Amino acid sequence: MTAQRWRQAWSFPSSIRWWWARAYHAAATRRPSPVISRASARPSNPGPKVSGFKSMLASSERAGAGLHVRGMSCERGGKALFDALDIGVPPGGVLVLMGPNGSGKTTLLRALAGLTEPAAGTVHWNGEERALRSAAWRMQLAYAGHKSGHKDDLSVAENLELACALDGSDADAAERARALTRVGLARRSALQVKRLSQGQKQRLTLARLCMSRRPLWLLDEPSAALDTDARGLLSEILGEHLDRSGVALVATHDRIDLPGRCSVELRLG
Repeated sequence: MTAQRWRQAWSFPSSIRWWWARAYHAAATRRPSPVISRASARPSNPGPKVSGFKSMLASSERAGAGLHVRGMSCERGGKALFDALDIGVPPGGVLVLMGPNGSGKTTLLRALAGLTEPAAGTVHWNGEERALRSAAWRMQLAYAGHKSGHKDDLSVAENLELACALDGSDADAAERARALTRVGLARRSALQVKRLSQGQKQRLTLARLCMSRRPLWLLDEPSAALDTDARGLLSEILGEHLDRSGVALVATHDRIDLPGRCSVELRLG
C-alpha cells in the first residue's frame, strides 16, 4: 500500500482504520486454496485378501464382479470436491470413506445412489454399466443417509414392515420381531418413532439393514449416535453382509472393526 493510501486510511475513524488494516493484511497473506480435493487411499484393516487400495482395485478389475467406478467427478457450488475418482470394490469388500467435513463423502454416496448428479463418471456393477437413476440400479442398493427416512407417526414395528415392503423382502412378522430384538427395540416396537431417542432411531436403521438383502450398501455415518454396544452390532451386521458376498461403501469418522474382512480406507480431502 502506498504512503498516500495509508494517510487516507488513517484519516478515517478508528473502527474503520482497524477494519482496513485487517482486510489489507488478509489480502496480502492469503494463499490460494486448492480447487480439487485429491483422494488418497491406505488400508484400514489389511488382511490376507488385500494389501491396499490399489490391490483391491486391481483384483476387482480382474474378476469383473462387484462395483467399479471410473472417472467420477462431483461438484458443489461450482467447485470440484473430487475429480476423476476410480473405485473398485469386489464382492465381500468394504470401502471405508474417511475425511474432514465437506470433503465429498456424502456427495459420493448420494451420487452412487442416484440422488445427486455427478459431473462425470461411469458406474459398472458386476461387469455391466448402470444408469444411476434407473429403477434397476436402485433395486441393487440399500442407502442409509443422514436422514433416516423413518416415518415419525408410525410405530417402530410399522416402520420396519414398511421398509421391508419397499425393499422387496418377504420377511414375515416373526423375522421382523427377531430383528427388533437383536437391536434392542423389541420392548419399543409399538412406540411411535418420534418418541425414540436419536440413538434408538439409529438402531432402527440397523434393524432395517438386518432385513436387507440388497447386494450393495451405501452407509453415511451409520455409527452416529450409537453407543459402544450398538457400534459392535453395526460391525456384526456389516460383516454378515460381506459374508454373503455383499459390497459396502461406508462414510464415517469412526473406525469400524471388521477383522479378517476385505476392508480398505479411502481418504478424501
